[in-house]
Amino acid sequence: MLHHARLSPDEVKIVCSTSGTSEQINREKLGGDYSIGIPDKAVRKINFYTSTAFEGCDIYDKQGKIYVVSDGTARHHLLDVSTTIRQIAGRIRDTRYKEITHIFSTVRYAEGITYPQFKAATEKELDKAERFVK
Repeated sequence: MLHHARLSPDEVKIVCSTSGTSEQINREKLGGDYSIGIPDKAVRKINFYTSTAFEGCDIYDKQGKIYVVSDGTARHHLLDVSTTIRQIAGRIRDTRYKEITHIFSTVRYAEGITYPQFKAATEKELDKAERFVK
């Protein structure tokens, strides 16, 4: 995405894991031009946060819009709406925007399900989670 959109290192901040072998893999993916940022530093025009910043990370960006990108064919991308999406949504503390855009690929489990069926199943899981918290 960085290269496709021709984003310069000054325009973006990338926050990803710096622990163990993840750091080496991430630095190789970014190449020499882009560095790994820290969540609590100033934001830039475009900011990428991987799952390393899903929990316990406060981001302040009044213009921040949330886009969640997930690959339905990768097991670790199958997000639980009642927990993970809420964690992601709450990272930007002061955004003026109140919506999330989820860009995703479908999974084989979703074939043949209608939107009303999916919505009902999601609301049922959300209700279970809320009752559990209470």
